[in-house]
Order: sequence, then structure tokens, then C-alpha cells
Amino acid sequence: AIQITQGDLTNEIDLLARAAEKLVINNDILEHKNRGLRETLQTEQKRRKRGKKIGLFPKDEPGQAIFFSSTKITAVRAHHDELEAQKKQERLNKELQRQAKAAEKERKAQETQERREKRQREVAEKRALQEREKEARRRQKVVDQQLREEQRASQHILKLFTSAPKRKAVDTHEIQSKQVKTGTSRSRGSIVLPKPHRGDALTLHEADLQFGRTLGGQQICRSRLDFDIIEQWLSNCRSRHGGCCAPVRTKQLERIWLIEVNTRKVVPHPSHECDYMALSYVWGDQKQPRFKEGDYCDSLPQTLEDAIVITKALGKQYLWVDSVCIDQSDQNHKNDQIGRMWSIYRGSYLTIIALSGSSADTGLARISNPSAFSQLTCIHRGRRLVTLMPTLSQQIWRQKWGRRGWTFQEALLSPRCLYVSDHQLYFDCEAMQCCESLDETQSHAHGLTSSSNPTDEGFVTWMMSQIGSGAFRNALDSQSMRLQHWGYKVNLYSPRHLTYPEDGLRAMEGVLQRLGTMYPRGFFWGLPIEDLDWALLWRPQTPSSRRCDFPSWSWAGWEGGAWYIAPQDLAQIRDWPLDLTISKMSEGKSEILFHSETQCMNNEVGPTIGESADPIDRAASTSIDETKPSLEEHKPAELRRYLLFDAVCLHFAPDFSNPLLGVHSAAQPEVFLFPIRGISCRLLLQSTDREIGEPQKEKTFILLARERHGDYILYHLLLVHFQSAASSACRGTSLALIVPARHRWDISKELHLRRERILLT
Repeated sequence: AIQITQGDLTNEIDLLARAAEKLVINNDILEHKNRGLRETLQTEQKRRKRGKKIGLFPKDEPGQAIFFSSTKITAVRAHHDELEAQKKQERLNKELQRQAKAAEKERKAQETQERREKRQREVAEKRALQEREKEARRRQKVVDQQLREEQRASQHILKLFTSAPKRKAVDTHEIQSKQVKTGTSRSRGSIVLPKPHRGDALTLHEADLQFGRTLGGQQICRSRLDFDIIEQWLSNCRSRHGGCCAPVRTKQLERIWLIEVNTRKVVPHPSHECDYMALSYVWGDQKQPRFKEGDYCDSLPQTLEDAIVITKALGKQYLWVDSVCIDQSDQNHKNDQIGRMWSIYRGSYLTIIALSGSSADTGLARISNPSAFSQLTCIHRGRRLVTLMPTLSQQIWRQKWGRRGWTFQEALLSPRCLYVSDHQLYFDCEAMQCCESLDETQSHAHGLTSSSNPTDEGFVTWMMSQIGSGAFRNALDSQSMRLQHWGYKVNLYSPRHLTYPEDGLRAMEGVLQRLGTMYPRGFFWGLPIEDLDWALLWRPQTPSSRRCDFPSWSWAGWEGGAWYIAPQDLAQIRDWPLDLTISKMSEGKSEILFHSETQCMNNEVGPTIGESADPIDRAASTSIDETKPSLEEHKPAELRRYLLFDAVCLHFAPDFSNPLLGVHSAAQPEVFLFPIRGISCRLLLQSTDREIGEPQKEKTFILLARERHGDYILYHLLLVHFQSAASSACRGTSLALIVPARHRWDISKELHLRRERILLT
């Protein structure tokens, strides 16, 4: 029974196995129908690799499989590949058709855009033409109005002369005092006079002169710029001044860009020598366009456009403008070109200076800007009188251009400058200065040359020594006066305004390069190394404020202007030296920057000031405290430009309560009585110095220089303020202690003289 039961179970298991196999087959059929022919073939291929075969079942007999042969399978696969290739070709054809339609659509859109832009250009050109015509009519109207005002003013001046024949001269300020109505009013019955200018004076017109060597006035054309007089000035300069006014060509010019004024393209400097002009102007708040080499200057600010007009009118091909010829977006290119400023302006044939402009869009007077001051003129007793306009120096200090930092070196370095103002033209070169309102052709001084030999030889010698003098310039060939040349430039430059304080030295770099002919060792943060002791004695012109990332001991580290301190005798600043050593950090090591030693001198007349008994020399010979700070102990010493002084120091409490004159004169040296042990001494410093009003206590002063003036000795001192750590100090003010020479030993006991080492930040 058990065996029978087991046999029945075996049969049932076989039935279940066959049923399961049929179910699998049915599932395979459904799967084939759902997946398609391709997936079925792939399944067959996989199963054949495992040694099994499977086929498709006919619809009438699902239980029997029809196995495919390899030939049929190959045919099926080939058919499938052919279908796939057809579908792929169809998709490719559709994509090509889509791209062709898109290209056609883009072409039509481009043609439409070009037609639209062409219409816009035509409209813009038409409007621009209308604006130019309108501007021309307006300018002509302004010129006509000015001429009418000048005629009315001339008639009124003539009446003043005829009504008061006993008066010898009448100037415009006296006319103003007669309560003549001034301004630009057009009301009937009123006399309209231009406002008087500082520097106005009446002079005979050149056509009415009776003596051949008398300078006469010239009538200024208010409607246009007089290019004939510019050509005349340039011709006189070239023929009379020789090489002193000629442009200086250097190899640094090979890597600058220029504007080719005919094509308006930014091009590199030609390989051959060429005459190019430069422009100096005030940028203002307008954003300057940026250009690179090869770009076309289609649209430029109006001042630059007018400079191109002058360049073409003078027959020159190239123009240099900083905003165009320096890549303002590339800091490396900017730094490289700033280092070439001396060569760029020194190599310029003529520098155009937009003296009256407040921005790059102002334009130049009598070219695009019709705003110009009128020149008064009248006829008296048959002879014409004209007014002379303000001098160049007066104009410079009144204009915004004269208060900007970068413009200083642009005029100083240029051998020839053409100043375009709203009053008149000025020409300034290394040997002469001319203005449009005065005829200088009869000037004896302008005709002098090295071969001149008039009767008064002393006058010729003096006049020839003035070559290089002008509004900014003076001769830079006197080695004995080098300190004065440097100080004069610092006095003029330091009060000027800079948009970015970090440009304090960069805007002066070209001037320092020019002065480098007298200072072979160069400059350290704007101070000449050979005269570092005297250069450190500069004083502030006004209460100043610190500039970040600048050392306190340099004038460039302060805003507000600086005065340089001139010795009593510039030719003898080394006649009484001190024991003074000033060191700096260089490549991680201490390096001596400046050094001087005491020299004993004998004087046959009167007492000597360098004798061994001098208290300063005695203090200098003492040993120094080696525990004092050194440069190596301060890691930022090289980066922040610290200076280490090994010098004689004075310690006393200055007293500024007793001014010698009893009053303070702003921005002038002030002398204070300062008795020491009953001996009359004096303190000399700038009247605007902050030290005057502060409570005084004992302070430390570094002795930098000394000199003798009559019976007195001047000790030039630098005040230092020690910081909280007491290991370093910052610069205070500089002053002079004046003591009687015969009492210097007695006074020294109250000054606590000793040799010290001080680190100045």
C-alpha cells in the first residue's frame, strides 16, 4: 500500500512538472509577443550558449515548438538590421531638414536685423547732422553775442578815458568799481562787460607800437583756435633752443601704444623714430573707455576728440593718451607703463594740456567748447588798447588740473607744453614761455642764444641760466643744488589730490626718475638716499593724516602736503656732519642705507664748531646699549620699510607758549622763545604743526643735521613717538633748536644727550 501510494505521488509530481513546464512555455510565448522578434532572438542566443534550445510554437499546436535553423535566424537578423538602418536614415533626413529650416530662419532674422540697424544708423546720422548744425548755429550765436558785448564794452571804456583825460591808466578793476553792470544780462539800456580777471592789464596793440623792441598786445580770436601762432611758437623753439627742448628718445618707447589719428586705431610705437603728441587732462567722474592694441577708437570723450583735431592740424600722425594707450583692465600692463612715464612724456613732441577742463567730456576751448572769456579792447586817441589775460601760473593754481596729482609730472617732464584754457593759449618749453595775448616776437630775451654777445654780458649770463625755468620747471643740471630741486618738486606735488591714496608715490615716479640724474643711488620711498638726513626733516604744510601701507617717516605716507627744510647754505650741507647711520632690511638682512661720520675741522677765524669738545661729538663717541631693538627682531621690517637709526638723541620738553612775534601766520615757520638754564634759545617749526597746542612733556628727538648761522648753531631734530611696546616708534614732527654757539656745552647738560638706537616704522 505504501509503494502504491508512493507511485501515485510520483505520477502527481510528474503531472505537476509537466503542468509547470506548459506554464513556462505559455509565459515564453507571451514574452515573445510582448518583446518582439529582436528580444526573442537575443534570448535564444543566450540559451544556446548554455546548451539549450527553444523555438516558437505554432498557433494551432502550442504544445510543439518549431526550432529555427541558423540560416533562418541570420535572415531574420539581416531583415531586422535593414529595418533599423531605414529608421536611422529617416531620422537623419529629418534632422537635416530641421537644420536647414533653422539656418534659413536665422539667415532671414540676420537680414532683418541688418536692415533694422541700417535704418537706425541712417536715422542716427541724420540726427547727428542736425545736432551739429544746431550746435554750429548756437556757437555762432554765442560768438556774435560776445562780439556785440565787446563792442559795447569798448565804447564804455572809451567814454571813461574821454571823461577823465588826466588819468594815466585805467584797468578793468577800476572799471568794475564804477558800478558798471557785469555778467551776461541782455536787458536793454545796460552796459554788459565781461568779468575782470586776475592779472588783467591794458597794453597797446602790436599794430600801434612806435618802437621796434617794445612788446605789444594781440587780439585773441574767440571763434576758433589760432593754429598759426602755435606753429610760430614751435618754429621758434626748434630754431633757437637746439637740443634742450628736443624730445628724448629712449628704448622704453618701443613698448608703448599710440593712437594713429587718421585711422583711429591703437597701434604699437613704430620701429623708427616718430614725432607723437601727448595729452594731459582731468578724467573726472566719467567712466573711461578701455582699449587694447589693435582696437579702433570709434567713440572717445570730447577732450580726446579735440586733441586728435589739434594733432591733425599740426601735421602729426600719432597721439598718446593714458586712458587709451594703457590697458586699464590689465594691472601688469598698467604697472609697466607707469614705469615708463618719464620716457613717454619726455619723448613727446608736444604735450597738449586741457587746463580749464573739469572732466574728459568738457572739451577744449574754441574747438568743441565755445565757453571762453572775452578780451576787452578799446581805441583811445587813435590807438588800440587790449587787455592781457591772466598769467600761466595764475591759471594753473586756479584750475582743477593744477590740483590733481597725476598731472604734475605730465607737465614737468614734457619738453614742450601747449596749455589750452578758456582765457587764452600758453606755450611753455625748456627755454621760454609765451601767451596768446602778448606778442613776444620782439622779445630780446627770447632771441638769446649761446652765441649772443650784447653789451651787458651779466644780463646774458643770467638770462641763459634761466633756461629750464617756468611754471613748474627749473634747470636740473646743478649737482650742488640737487636737494633744492627735489624739495621744490615735493612742495608742489604733495598738496595735490589723488583719487587712490596708494598712488602717492606712483604719480611722482616719473619726476623721481628725472631727478635720478643727480641722485645715482636713487630714492627710498620718495626720499633721496644721498641726502636722506636732510630729506627726513620735511614738515607738513597743513595738519595731515596718515596713508595706509606707507611708512610714517616718508612724506608720501601723509595727506595734506609737505615742506622740505632747506639748509642755510645748500652748497655746504656736508661741512659739519654727524655720526649717523640709517639701516633698512633687504632680503632678510640689515643693510646700511645712509652713513656719515663726524669730521674735526679747524677754523682759523673764531671758534671751531667741529672741535672735539663739542657735546654732540662727545655723545656720539659713547657706546650704545646693545639690548636696544634691531631690524632682524622684527619680521615685518622689510615689508613695512622700517628704518633703524643709530644716532645722537636729545631729550627735553619743548615749550611753545612764547611765540617770538606773538601771532601765528598759517603755513609759515614760527619761532618760539625757549630759554635753557637762563640762556636764550629758540624753537623753529611750522605754524600749523599739531605739537604747538598739545601739553608738553619730555620727548625724544633724533639729531639728523646741524649747521651754523652767524653766532648760533641750528640742531635739526626729528621728534619720535614711541608705541606701546616701546621697541619701535613712529615719526612726529621736525623742528630746529637754535642755540648760541658759545653756550652749547652748558645747554647740552639740559638736553640729556646720548647715543641711541631707534626703530622707526
